Amino acid sequence: MLRLVRFNSTKIETQSALADRFSQILEEKLKNDPVISNKLSHQEKLKFESQYSKHLNYLKSENLLNHNKHAKQIANERPWDGTESTKNVNLRMIIDSTPKPKPTRHLKAGARILSAREISSEYKETKSLPNAADNEDNFRELYKERLLGPTMLVNPNSPHTTLNMVNTLASAQINSKIDLTTGRFNDVNMEKVRGKPLTRDHLANATDTNYFINQILNKQDVLPPWIENQQNVNLEIENFRNNIDKSLVNYCKLSGIPEKSELRSIFRSKQLHYCTHKVKLINASIRDYNLQSPSSSFHKIKLNAVEELDGCIDRNYDTLPDNIKELSQNVVYSNTKQGLLSLFDEQKAVKQRRVEKLQFWSSFKKMFREI
Repeated sequence: MLRLVRFNSTKIETQSALADRFSQILEEKLKNDPVISNKLSHQEKLKFESQYSKHLNYLKSENLLNHNKHAKQIANERPWDGTESTKNVNLRMIIDSTPKPKPTRHLKAGARILSAREISSEYKETKSLPNAADNEDNFRELYKERLLGPTMLVNPNSPHTTLNMVNTLASAQINSKIDLTTGRFNDVNMEKVRGKPLTRDHLANATDTNYFINQILNKQDVLPPWIENQQNVNLEIENFRNNIDKSLVNYCKLSGIPEKSELRSIFRSKQLHYCTHKVKLINASIRDYNLQSPSSSFHKIKLNAVEELDGCIDRNYDTLPDNIKELSQNVVYSNTKQGLLSLFDEQKAVKQRRVEKLQFWSSFKKMFREI
């Protein structure tokens, strides 16, 4: 009986080994045979379509997927699980990064011919016009003096500049009075004139003509455009900083003076929106000034809203009690002044009735008419 059990167990083991080998050979043949593999893939496709038939019908009715083949292909395929090849991944990334073509309306043959004629006529007209580079040069010449100063990018030896025109006129006047034979002036009074040495302190970095022209401009209060713009920018920055200083003092007057770090965070949360908008406008003015200034050494650095708020606290934190006291005194003084002035202004507020004309003769005639 024991021998029979052993024979049956060995027989079962040999049968299972043969079955595994046959199944392995069958799988290898299925993988290598293209016909069978196509049938299996088709069977899996049919199984997938039957399982997700509702979703596929919804995708077929979607108008966006009908016009975009790539999107339709992605929607119909299986979701990626991370085992895809690098070739497919790179191809999908390239396709997704390229912009999608805009849908264009199909034109008829006659409309296309008309558009081609218009394009050709426009090309002929633009070809006869001056080049774009010439237009840029003309624009640069037009705004050169306004943006970069009067003598910037101009030949300094040119007689058309202001300084050299004055210099040539002065030289012509002087040369006309000199006797070429003797080298002296023709005027008799010039013999009595004795020369005096010039002070070279103010002429260290400028010629005589430049110095005297600058003196004339200073006496007549004439300033170049970039200097006027510099003064305006400095005034804007000063007013902006004074406003945030006043707002800091007013806040501390109403709610007390906290610690510096706490005050910094609170003040930043309250004033950051206003400061950002105001700094944006001031930076635009600074940019215009930097374009007009003749040298980069005169350029100004643009402001930062957070740094301005922190600088306001650093400037005023130690003197906040004195500033609050001064502000309260100014408020009391202004209120008393307005109260005193209102007593005298009440007389001006009284309205007087306008004196009417009596018209005596017209009233006298009416009396006789009634009789």
